Amino acid sequence: MAKAGVKPTWQGQSVARWESGQAPTAAGLAVGTSARWGNRSQSLEVVTTNLREGYLRKNGVPYSDQTTLTEYFDRFSEPDGQEWFTVTTIVKDAVHLAAPFVTTTDFRREPNDGKFSPVPCSAR
Repeated sequence: MAKAGVKPTWQGQSVARWESGQAPTAAGLAVGTSARWGNRSQSLEVVTTNLREGYLRKNGVPYSDQTTLTEYFDRFSEPDGQEWFTVTTIVKDAVHLAAPFVTTTDFRREPNDGKFSPVPCSAR
């Protein structure tokens, strides 16, 4: 939500904190180790408010200046040694969204830089 007297910006205002510990429990729900909770990971939670209104996607899904964007950044290892980095994004906007808009992006660490082949940018 936009703060009084502060003009919303494209970056908004963010506050980060380390989130750790076990997953919350609820009656009837199985609780196990996940990327966000448990002994394999500690999440960096970033909450951003005071965003300038804009669009979530190129197809025109809008968000308002009352939007709250929450991101979780997680790094964890599988039992087989594979390392992962997951970014979970949750957009809440009572003006334009009937429910939170949630996306995740997963990155697996490669054992070496064999697949990394950068090239310089070129202007046409």
